[in-house]
Amino acid sequence: MTTRPALAVTVVLLGSFLIILDSAMVTVALPAIAEDLDVEHGIEWMVTAYLLALGVAQTTTGWLADRFGQKQVFLAALVGFAAMAVVVTLAPSFPTIVAARVAQGLCGGLVIPLASSLAFGLFPEGRRGAAVGMTGTVVMLAPSIGPLLSGAVVTGSGWRWLIALDMLAAGVAAVGLRALPEVAHRARRAFDGFGLVLVAGGLVAFLLASGQTDQWGFPTVLVVTAAGAVLLAGFVRRSLRHPSPLLDLSVYAVPAFSLSMGVIATVAVAQFSRTVFIPLQLQTLRGMSALGAGAVLTPAAVAGAVGMPLAGRWVDRAGSRRPMLVGLSVIAASALLLGNLELDTPVWLLAAVLAGNGVGIVLTTMPAMLMGLGSVPATLVPQASALRSMTREIAGALGIAVLASIIAAPPETELEDVAAGSALLDDAQTAYNRGFLASCALALLGLFLATRLPRQAAGRVDVGAGHSPGPVAKSRPNGQRVN
Repeated sequence: MTTRPALAVTVVLLGSFLIILDSAMVTVALPAIAEDLDVEHGIEWMVTAYLLALGVAQTTTGWLADRFGQKQVFLAALVGFAAMAVVVTLAPSFPTIVAARVAQGLCGGLVIPLASSLAFGLFPEGRRGAAVGMTGTVVMLAPSIGPLLSGAVVTGSGWRWLIALDMLAAGVAAVGLRALPEVAHRARRAFDGFGLVLVAGGLVAFLLASGQTDQWGFPTVLVVTAAGAVLLAGFVRRSLRHPSPLLDLSVYAVPAFSLSMGVIATVAVAQFSRTVFIPLQLQTLRGMSALGAGAVLTPAAVAGAVGMPLAGRWVDRAGSRRPMLVGLSVIAASALLLGNLELDTPVWLLAAVLAGNGVGIVLTTMPAMLMGLGSVPATLVPQASALRSMTREIAGALGIAVLASIIAAPPETELEDVAAGSALLDDAQTAYNRGFLASCALALLGLFLATRLPRQAAGRVDVGAGHSPGPVAKSRPNGQRVN
């Protein structure tokens, strides 16, 4: 363990912050970038390509961390992220920028899961909640700060200076070279290239589907989602049979881990339903601007950021199970309220309900992550962290597609089309309410899963009778060499 854990955690926090901040900033700057580069179509690929690469890279985190070390991969990814920022800043053409954004996403995708596993390992049991809570605060704050920072920089200096901020990642890596501890575990094992093709294809399908609900139409989204499910099913089948899988899925044999991932999946649907369908509802049915809809969502992000470290301290004192039960109850209650909205519901009341939803998500996701990572052997924490990130993304994409089919309220409906009669407006509102009631049902499912989790002493996972680690503790007969 490092003798300077506070500095080490700061490095982890800043690394995560820069990666998440990037996508939030660039999204707002897209119109200015399109105008400067004279791009008429496809400017959204500057963000889409980044997010797709971000998701795909996470699948290789476990193998790279085992082969080269968590610290080394984390720092190299930060340096690569900064280097590609230089390329984007100086690039003369849009295709070059998109290619560099893909490379940036590949680097960023390694940083996010490794940040969680490094923060987890920096502190002993009983202090991990507060440490990981700080990491979560960064995750919640970055999307809130990004649009404001982007607007200020783009207006005052231009979009290229916005990307130049990513170069700060190199400075973070320089500090981390001395501040982060070495992780002794290393393992040499074969790289499963075909497994990467399967999981990458599945993730790309899911991520594309989650970002195109308002452009492709619901049937196409469902087809793409189904294709992703088939590819991921093939990856699971291969991983369970391969002597050296890209991701060791045997961690799901640990009940505490698998149940925690189930909880994270249900909460991801609740979170994505809030960020996707509330803005659609406000803009389509109430005629609010994109800025106004974003302002309604801001209290949820702020409440989550404030609640994250408090949730961490609660976990350190009482364990993960109790905060998760409270958090899921709050999510279910807020989703129930969202499922009973009316067209004249005051905006301040809606913002308050969304803030409660944000607090519930914080009280659930962070303890679930700690429960999951704490239930597997230390050597598998990087892989478990990558699986946690993948679980959230897949569940979010699948949830958006399913909820969209339940809502079945065309997002292209304009106010002038529904203004002819209040009945059509009421029908559209009822359609959105159906989606949030479905989200409430999923939260109740998550609550049930949480009741099946093992009880904990403060900061410790009790894997006693009925919760043994199972086959995850067994070595694989593949002749891999562990250093």
